[in-house]
Amino acid sequence: MNRLLTLLLSFLLTIHISYGQTVYSDIADYTAFLETQNTNAKDYILNLWNKYDIVVLCERNHGEMTQYDLILDIVKSDYFIENVGNIFTEIGTVSRQKDVLKFIKTTYNEQETKKKALLELYRNIEWPCWEKSNFYFFLDSLNSLNNRLPNDLKINLFVSDEKDPAQGSIKSSKDLQVFLQNESDNRDSVMASNIIQAFDSIRKSNSARKKCFVIMNYRHAFSKSIDNRINDYLNITNVGTILFNQYLNKTANVYLNSLALTKEPIDTTKNKSFRDYAQTPIQNGKWDASFELLGKESIGFDFANTPFGKDSLDIWPWSNQYTFQDIFTGFAYYLPLKKHYEASGIPGFLNDGFENELFNRLVIFTQVYGGNKIEKDELKKYFNYSENKYDRQQFFDEIIDEIINERKE
Repeated sequence: MNRLLTLLLSFLLTIHISYGQTVYSDIADYTAFLETQNTNAKDYILNLWNKYDIVVLCERNHGEMTQYDLILDIVKSDYFIENVGNIFTEIGTVSRQKDVLKFIKTTYNEQETKKKALLELYRNIEWPCWEKSNFYFFLDSLNSLNNRLPNDLKINLFVSDEKDPAQGSIKSSKDLQVFLQNESDNRDSVMASNIIQAFDSIRKSNSARKKCFVIMNYRHAFSKSIDNRINDYLNITNVGTILFNQYLNKTANVYLNSLALTKEPIDTTKNKSFRDYAQTPIQNGKWDASFELLGKESIGFDFANTPFGKDSLDIWPWSNQYTFQDIFTGFAYYLPLKKHYEASGIPGFLNDGFENELFNRLVIFTQVYGGNKIEKDELKKYFNYSENKYDRQQFFDEIIDEIINERKE
C-alpha cells in the first residue's frame, strides 16, 4: 500500500491539469541538453550555409516583429553578404518582382522620395493588401543596406507568391472569380517553382554567391508532405518538401520558436483557407519553460537526437505522423514569447486616395472568400500602425510560469 501511495503521489506531482490541458512538467531532459548548448540563433543559421546551399526559415506568425530583427541581423552579417546574398520570401507576389529589386537597389537622394516609392510598392505587394508591418520595414532596411554595398555584393530579394491580377483589372467579385479560375490550386507548387526557376538561374550565372535564404511561413517550410489539413486533404505538398527533393542534401530548414496551433477556429465566417486558429505554447509550455528557467534567449541547434527533436510535431494539430526532427533540420530559439510582439499597419498607407482603392479591394475579397463586412470608416483603425502582444499572452505566461515555479520547488 505504501508503494502504491508513493507512486500515486509521484504521478500527481509530475502531471497536473491547467486550463483543461495536461501539462507534463518534468523538463529535466530539456534543461540538461540546453546546458550544453552555446551557439546563438544567428550563428547557428549562418553556420548551416557551410554545409547547405539553401536554408529555409519557418517564420512565426506573419506579423511578429522580433523575428525580423534576427533575420536582418543575419542578412547584415559579413558572411551572408559575401557568401549568400540571395533571399526568397513567401510574402510578395512574383508579379512585383521587378519593382522589388528596383526599390531595394535604388539610391534615393531624399527620404520623402524613398518613402513614396516604398508605399507605392507595398500597396501592391499582395492583392488585396499586405498590412503586416515587418516586411515593410525589412524592405526599407534592405534598401539602406544595399546603398552601402558595392554592386557585386548588393542583396537580392526574390518574392515568390503567386501572380496577382493586373493593377486595376479587378472591379467586381466576378472579375476575381474569373482570375482565380485560371490560377493553380496548388500554391506551394507555384511558389516552389518560382524559387527554383530564379535560384537555378543564379546557380548558372557568373555570380560568386550561389546560396540562398528562403523565408516561409508555417507548413510551407516543412520538409515532408503532411496529412489531414483543415479541409481533410492528405499528403499536402509544401514548398520545403519540393526544395528538399529538388536539391538533395543541399537544403536545410529551421524552426523558429513560436506557438502550436489548436483545432479551435477563431473566425468561422471566413473561408477555411483564411481562418485563424487558437494558439498555445509548444508541448504545453515545456520548451519555453526550459529556456526561461536557464535564462537562454538565443540558441540554435540541430534537432536530430535531442529531447526537442523527438517530440511530436504539435504545431500541426491535424496529424500526429511526425516528430520535429522528422520535419526540420534544426531549431532557433530567439527571445521568449513574452518579448514577442506583432505589428500591423503602415504610416501613410491610406493616404493619396488609396483608402478608396483598398476599400473596394476588400469588399470584393470578402464577397469571394467570406469574412466580416468591411466598413469604410473602420479602415484607419485596422491599417494605421499599431503594436500588440499575442492575443492570449497572459494564458501563455501562466502555463510557462507554472512549470518553472514547480521545477524550482
